[in-house]
Amino acid sequence: MGYNFYNAETEILYLNNSSEYDTLSVFKFCVNNLYRINERIKNGETIKIIENIGKEYTKTYVIENTADFKKWVEKIYNGGFEDYLETGMK
Repeated sequence: MGYNFYNAETEILYLNNSSEYDTLSVFKFCVNNLYRINERIKNGETIKIIENIGKEYTKTYVIENTADFKKWVEKIYNGGFEDYLETGMK
């Protein structure tokens, strides 16, 4: 299971399910990519996230602001990354 992130019709990122990012280096990779998406949203971009693209069950989320993105990270992406949306991880 995974999530494809789009800006208009251009794919900008693919992330696996959050449970696959359980070691520090991979967690950091995910955190920093989510931070970059959050920055794009802050700059006025609308992000479309498609869950399980090409599978039998597909769901699309349209994210227009950082509050909705944080909620998506907490509720849909199973949390753990939302504390880093504003700062990333060094």
